[in-house]
Amino acid sequence: MSEQQDQQELPTVTYEAPEATQARWYQSGGFSWQWGLLGLLVGNAVGGLLLWFIRSLGTDTTGYYSASAFVGVPMAMGLVSALCWRKQPLSIGRTLLLSLTNTVLGLCGAVFFFHEGTICLFMVFPLLYLFVATGTFLGRALFQTRVPPALRVSVAPLLIGGIVVDCVTPRFHESVVVTRSRPIHAAPQVVYQNAVAFVPIKNKPTYWLCALGLPAPELTSVDSPQVGGKRLCVFTGNLVFEEKLTACEPGKRVGFDITRQPDHPELLGHAQVVHGEMELVANPDGTTTIIGRSTYRLLVAPAWYFDPWAQSIGHGVHERVFEHIALLSEKR
Repeated sequence: MSEQQDQQELPTVTYEAPEATQARWYQSGGFSWQWGLLGLLVGNAVGGLLLWFIRSLGTDTTGYYSASAFVGVPMAMGLVSALCWRKQPLSIGRTLLLSLTNTVLGLCGAVFFFHEGTICLFMVFPLLYLFVATGTFLGRALFQTRVPPALRVSVAPLLIGGIVVDCVTPRFHESVVVTRSRPIHAAPQVVYQNAVAFVPIKNKPTYWLCALGLPAPELTSVDSPQVGGKRLCVFTGNLVFEEKLTACEPGKRVGFDITRQPDHPELLGHAQVVHGEMELVANPDGTTTIIGRSTYRLLVAPAWYFDPWAQSIGHGVHERVFEHIALLSEKR
């Protein structure tokens, strides 16, 4: 009897292999921030290597930044990070938060290694975040669900192949930004004199990106107001656009080619201004309207994302100059 009681009171010891414990821990719903940090670091390391690979192809010698740098690379970052997190519980909210952290970490790397400016990073942030998150969600679907192994294996060569093809076939996007001034209460001949060259602008810039450091036009000067004459357009920080007059029609039109632009990442480090023109239109009521046109070439892709930014900046520059010309002309 006592022997049976002793057998009943003996504790039961169950051995569980470390692998089984680890698997059960993963299924318990806990998230390891150590693995989270590892995924962020590995994802950004792969992104840095891909950027180095893109630059090694030589496409950066023309100043052109392909779409791969802003689409393919962030997608690869998200995919690699998701691979590291394949055994971690990833809700939609957590995936978005990790993608945001991944993007911010990548932007910090861009500042440190590529010396990008604040405005450039501000402009590119939504695009990078979109494709980092896309890559992370794609990786979440590939590595946390039952998909054919061949599909998983094919992702890397397809992505790298797309990056190579995109980099070796640069596609420069050329466009024109057109802006109309308000009606200026002065004759076209008077407006023309202030359009060719004008004294320094005293008013603070009103364009919103200038508050973040975007340089603004300050003054223009010309050595000879005739075709072939040299014209200088000076922006804040003494940044100078050197121009050559191509059209001088008093009371009608001023045109110029940009022969040299400043090397400044916050101004136009990823675009090249080619030509500018101001057409003076005499209105029936005696006022004058300036129609400004600036032709530029984008050195960055995709154009569907960056061209609206370039158009907005162009309008901001035009409006500041036109308002100053209007004020000078209406004083006379």
